[in-house]
Amino acid sequence: MSAFHATADRIAWGLRAAAAALCLLTPLPAAAQAQGGMDAAGICRATTAYVEQVRGLPPQLLAAVSLTETGRSIRDDAGERQFVSWPWTINAEGKGYFFDSKDQAIAKVRQLQAQGMRSIDVGCMQINLRFHGEAFDNLEEAFDPLINVTYAAEFLTALFDEHRSWKKAIERYHSATEQFYVRYRSKVYDNWLSERERVAMSRRQLEISALEQMRAQRLSEVARRRAAAREQLANNS
Repeated sequence: MSAFHATADRIAWGLRAAAAALCLLTPLPAAAQAQGGMDAAGICRATTAYVEQVRGLPPQLLAAVSLTETGRSIRDDAGERQFVSWPWTINAEGKGYFFDSKDQAIAKVRQLQAQGMRSIDVGCMQINLRFHGEAFDNLEEAFDPLINVTYAAEFLTALFDEHRSWKKAIERYHSATEQFYVRYRSKVYDNWLSERERVAMSRRQLEISALEQMRAQRLSEVARRRAAAREQLANNS
């Protein structure tokens, strides 16, 4: 998230209240409770999907923005490459860092702040601490996946309400300057399409699995009935 957002100061406290309310009223996604390793690969994806549904945002929009902001290539347990959002990511004045844990990311932010650096983006949605830091009580909150993503969701919604366009909301999430937001918007759209295709394929696979399970159950039932019929014939002969 870019530091350039004039509306941030006007809405920060309202957005923080909404994020806090959501966290109190609804359970965390299971993946968002993980702290590192391969588990971290699913935290942002699970949380963005959850918040999209709860807050009524377009499906996979938050996931696409998160991938654009924090995407990294890793190997899964099967050794296959996958592109995932990483929750323990920071960007300090244009330089990105990926960490294995939340604690490591927080320690780096504190180190940079001690050196006088203020423009630091953090978490799944890369919230800029210089312009949005007052939305969080501390760095623990800023990196918390649900709080971080919920803040971003409310901010995107505020931008949509202001501009009446998700396209412009995506652009302004990054920058109000055309030379900066055009490429960013293109990346978000590419990731948005990829995420929608991934979700559609996943749903199709679930449907196929369900049909295969129903077929197996039906065949098992037919076999059971035939066995019972054969046994009855044998007893009557």
